[in-house]
Amino acid sequence: MYVTTEYDDIRIPVANKRGQINEKPETIAKYNEFMSGVDRQDQLLAIYPCERKTLRWYLKLAIHTFQLLFINSYKMYNKYSGKPKMTLYDYRLAVINELLPEKNTAVSVPTGPSRAKTSREVPHKISKITERNSKGNIKRKMCRMCSKSQKIRRDSMWHCETCIDKPGLCFECFDEFHLSI
Repeated sequence: MYVTTEYDDIRIPVANKRGQINEKPETIAKYNEFMSGVDRQDQLLAIYPCERKTLRWYLKLAIHTFQLLFINSYKMYNKYSGKPKMTLYDYRLAVINELLPEKNTAVSVPTGPSRAKTSREVPHKISKITERNSKGNIKRKMCRMCSKSQKIRRDSMWHCETCIDKPGLCFECFDEFHLSI
């Protein structure tokens, strides 16, 4: 809903990103045309809200400032990196993965002097599936542990690159799977 006296209540044709033409009220079309900066930033901030009622005002201010810096770095990455644009969700995951310490999920097995390395001694790392189907969507694999132990079907977009058959695994099942092999 909107209230304005600046524009008449008429509908004008507007093309979207795909080139399709739709009719929108002139007020909405003008708002979308000139929307930038603060409006777009508020829209991105609203996706992952971090403020809570119980925080002190200075903590809210610090968290809000950190979020603004994060969104600015996201915009700069997409603009200047020269790589394909990332979604805000994928960017957040990439930053979190870089900030977290390297987790070695290798299971230690006593080795003899002549014994070759087994799959248990190789460090396993969970990674996102990059293969795409015919529609261009990321392929998903069924989580092997959820289907085996809990008898439920859970599709996952993660798998273990190191394992021979690259089994689909969700985050919760990754360590459990590698302890059981």
